[in-house]
Amino acid sequence: MYYKEIGVWVPSDEILNVKFLKHEKFFVYVFINKPYIITAKVSGTRNFIGFGADGNIYLLDRENNRAVYASSALAVFARQLKIFRDSASGSEFYEKILKLDENAFLSKDYFWSEKAEKYGLI
Repeated sequence: MYYKEIGVWVPSDEILNVKFLKHEKFFVYVFINKPYIITAKVSGTRNFIGFGADGNIYLLDRENNRAVYASSALAVFARQLKIFRDSASGSEFYEKILKLDENAFLSKDYFWSEKAEKYGLI
C-alpha cells in the first residue's frame, strides 16, 4: 500500500501481526500521557503502531502499559518488516535491520531486539 500523501510505501499484507491502516484511517491516540499518530494495529492484541512526537515509530503495548521503540521512521519500519518476512538467516536479518536503523537493537526491550530473540534470529 502506498501512502501518496506522505510518500511512504507500507506492506499491504500482515507481517508480524502488523496490519497497516489506510491513510485516511490514521488517528491520534494519547498513551502514557503522550500523543501518537496510529498507523497500524497489531492483530490479536489491543496494541498499535504509531508515530511519536519525536518522529520515531513505537509499538504501543497497551497490554503491558509500555511504549516500545520500533524504528526511526515509518518508511524504515516498513522496509524492516519486509526484511523480516524475506530474510533467510539470522545474521542477514540482523545486518539488514541494523543498516536501516543503527538504534534497532540498542536495548533488549526494543521491538526488533524482542522479535529477534523470540524468533531465534540473534
